[in-house]
Amino acid sequence: MMVFDVPGTAGSIRVIYVPAGERSGTGPADPCLAEPTLEFYDLRYRDKRFTANGQYIANYYTSTLFTDPMWQLPRGQGLILHADCDGWTVPARSMDMVRDWVALLTSK
Repeated sequence: MMVFDVPGTAGSIRVIYVPAGERSGTGPADPCLAEPTLEFYDLRYRDKRFTANGQYIANYYTSTLFTDPMWQLPRGQGLILHADCDGWTVPARSMDMVRDWVALLTSK
């Protein structure tokens, strides 16, 4: 599990990379997943009501975000994690940083 605090989101979004078959221990991810997953958290809510990583927002397979021909995000496009909550959007430039970070992790 690797952690990335996303620049450009007022310091509020944390991304956790969970390798295939592992579990971060804070999100609802299935420990038997066959694919790596990204979990997104709101750091503004790091307290006893939520987790040390903040409030869980969403999780996605890395393939869905970056390689799936139907769903992938092209470079230069942001990600709305939850449309009803202010601050739960990753801007385009920040999402490109997440993409580059995942590429670095998976190239090793």
